[in-house]
Amino acid sequence: MSISHNLEIAMNFIGWGDPANSIWFFGLEEGAAFQQTYLNEIDGKAFVPIDEQKNLDWPVANKTATILTKITGAPSVADYRDKILWRGGSGSFNGNLLPLGKASRQQWSDDYERLFGISANDLGYYIELVREIRYPKIKQLKENAKPQAIVCFGKECWSEFKQVFVEHPYDVKEYGDEKIVVYDSDRVILCGHFSYGVHFTNKALDLVVEILEGWGVNPEKRNK
Repeated sequence: MSISHNLEIAMNFIGWGDPANSIWFFGLEEGAAFQQTYLNEIDGKAFVPIDEQKNLDWPVANKTATILTKITGAPSVADYRDKILWRGGSGSFNGNLLPLGKASRQQWSDDYERLFGISANDLGYYIELVREIRYPKIKQLKENAKPQAIVCFGKECWSEFKQVFVEHPYDVKEYGDEKIVVYDSDRVILCGHFSYGVHFTNKALDLVVEILEGWGVNPEKRNK
């Protein structure tokens, strides 16, 4: 399929952090609308470490830092978030299934038709492009990086996460009370979205930590 250069940039950019032999956390999409300046920054890149000065005090980063603090035994969630999370050498990576950021799942920026050639009326075509072009790129990065485990958050896209990351769908455990599904052979965890306590409770977070620890997952003990 032929796509615009800007959409190609976005399709190629998988996420933030340090993906090799690390713990991956995969969400649905970035939480802010893209501008041309941002596209220029990520042009030609599949991933980049997070800017060390970036303010990460928001729900997804806080939940991720809490999980990793429990696994590593770090003394402070805030310090881990502000000094280690998604930085070079951190052993943690944050990616997204969908390439275009939006302020919310329901919003579609008016600028996106100009920037990417995709309007709010083209959402079906957009998802088709993502599956055909972006998913293979995510799979290739996974093959190259060999993550220790992948935590996918956002129940509305569980079926999409399975398309990308699950190769052994019958090796599955379901934890209904915590709304978590686990694929042991693939080391993939599906859970609720980190931004909403009703979908990802403290009990669910503790279960994710328990599963990761049971697999021996630890960003500080990876093979670099």
